[in-house]
Amino acid sequence: YEETAASIQSRETAAEQRKVMRGAMAPRPDRRPDKKQRRDILKQKSHLSES
Repeated sequence: YEETAASIQSRETAAEQRKVMRGAMAPRPDRRPDKKQRRDILKQKSHLSES
């Protein structure tokens, strides 16, 4: 099996598009939240589920 130049190009293009979409759909924070921030997040989530 030998991959053609066109299939290599299309595979690389598709991989690049997936990489861009993954970054746009789920941006990641620079660092993890600390203990106080996690507590605040859990508090907000529990308030949303009660409503």
